[in-house]
Amino acid sequence: MGPLLKLMRRLTSEQASLDDMRDLFYKYVRPRGEGSQDQKTIANELLRNIEEDPTAQTHMFTQGPGLSASAAYQLAPRKEGTYLPYLVSFEKGLGRQALEDAYQQAKKQWPEQPVYLYSTPHAEDFYDRQIPRGWVKDNEDGIPRY
Repeated sequence: MGPLLKLMRRLTSEQASLDDMRDLFYKYVRPRGEGSQDQKTIANELLRNIEEDPTAQTHMFTQGPGLSASAAYQLAPRKEGTYLPYLVSFEKGLGRQALEDAYQQAKKQWPEQPVYLYSTPHAEDFYDRQIPRGWVKDNEDGIPRY
């Protein structure tokens, strides 16, 4: 876990209610919310996935009670490995740390399973920069997979 995430409070979908998670994302998912369109979309998808996929584990990081999420990700066990369907950072510099934390959490829970994710075209550069850290890139039906 990166130094900034170590200073934050981790909240998981196993510990918190859906309403608690919604509160942490409120400023991003409300009408005319803060953040980029990608951040808003991923925040909404994370919440939707909590409701629809009980196997998905959501990890959110916040700097304290009553504050919004600073970063979040989900892990979902699949037969081909541990899938990382969503990762979002609302603060500069937390994306790589959240990705590393997601990988470490996945390996801790499912040590024999590979960890993988699919990249959207605009995020491909970010994931390409993770290749020196051990991520491997390939394509699945024209979609970048790491």
